[in-house]
Amino acid sequence: MTGLELFMAIVLSGSILIFLFQFSKRIDWSSIQFKNSLKDAGVSLKRHIVTDRDNLAERVDKFIESRSSELIQEWSLATKEDIEKIEMKVEDIEKRLTGLDKGVEEFRIEISERLSSLSERLKKVED
Repeated sequence: MTGLELFMAIVLSGSILIFLFQFSKRIDWSSIQFKNSLKDAGVSLKRHIVTDRDNLAERVDKFIESRSSELIQEWSLATKEDIEKIEMKVEDIEKRLTGLDKGVEEFRIEISERLSSLSERLKKVED
């Protein structure tokens, strides 16, 4: 850093300090109190908004509860009872399929035994 650059940096820093000093003299401290009251108003406004939002949510919940059966029918929604009925039907079908699988397997075993006995009888007849 050259001497000229150092001098310019010192002058700039001094100018900034003088500006800040002059500006601080002109501050109206009553406006700062006004800003604090605005902050307090903002906090109360936030509380009011939260309360209004909660009230709106309550009203929406009450509306949905009062019209839930109509909404379910209108939008063709499934209820827990509908889903439970479907799950029971699926379980019943799975049990039936398991039984059918066992029956088919028994049928295969029986047919293979019959075929083997028929093939043995056929061999005896041929000999």
